[in-house]
Amino acid sequence: MVKRNKINYYSAFDLIIGSQDINLPELKTEKKWDSIPDVEFLIKNKKNWIKDKSFSYEDDYLKISKDNLYLHIPEVADYYVSNGERIFISPIKELNKNNNSYIKTYLLGSAIGALLIQRGRLLLHGNALEKEGEAIVCLGDSGVGKSTLAYLLMQKGWKLISDDLVAIDNNGYTLPGIPRIKLWEDAVNFFNLEKKSLIQVAKGFEKYTISKNKLRISCSRTKVKKVFLLNRSFSQKNIECKQIISEKECFKSLINNYYRPLFVKYLLSEYSHFLLVNKLIKILPFYNIYLPNNLDCLSKNIEEYIF
Repeated sequence: MVKRNKINYYSAFDLIIGSQDINLPELKTEKKWDSIPDVEFLIKNKKNWIKDKSFSYEDDYLKISKDNLYLHIPEVADYYVSNGERIFISPIKELNKNNNSYIKTYLLGSAIGALLIQRGRLLLHGNALEKEGEAIVCLGDSGVGKSTLAYLLMQKGWKLISDDLVAIDNNGYTLPGIPRIKLWEDAVNFFNLEKKSLIQVAKGFEKYTISKNKLRISCSRTKVKKVFLLNRSFSQKNIECKQIISEKECFKSLINNYYRPLFVKYLLSEYSHFLLVNKLIKILPFYNIYLPNNLDCLSKNIEEYIF
């Protein structure tokens, strides 16, 4: 039996989150909250979950119906994301310091991503940063260097709005999300960070979380100035940046960078996403930016291309 703790309140993506069983220092704390939260996180044995009778998608790790999503992470936890309102977590093992951090990796990743999609939010795989009241959004494939670039920019006065999950509203504003950065070991070494003081993202991954108390954070809804599509070039020595003129290419750049496109499809959100993307490409400028495989070059020159 889980011992129930008092409810702690947090905010992210313009939502108030109530968490009774898991502390979330990664999020902005709301110290006083007297009404019902928008979203609840609860520990609940999966034997007591409400089970759907049919799914639109099903495999060994994921089951999706119109309003619910079930996610199984071996050796970590099962997650039940219900109707954009609740996330139930059933840990595989008893909660402890190590598996608690792994549980939160997926809770604040795929699970909350599914919940935001259920709530109709356009969610992109990237990060957003702010400087002087304007935001940039950086999108790209896993491993292209989005988080490394974000951490580098924070050393130059930029503030992090959200990493990994970026939500943009229909007026071109990005919403304050999860203020943490996850860096691969080579970037940790480049920035001379003490690996022992960092939290490993998940067992078997040489990737580490930089907590918000070590970051510059923006907690404000911010107008997006530019959207960048990050590309990594192992041959060129300098940064190259080109504006994308074609609306079709801009459209594709957002579609191709949905956060968890499988979720979008089977949670029946493709049409609402299509409408919002079609609006955003008419009000936001898009750029392809090609990054050399040289962090020293990026550190010296990146700001002249993005601001």
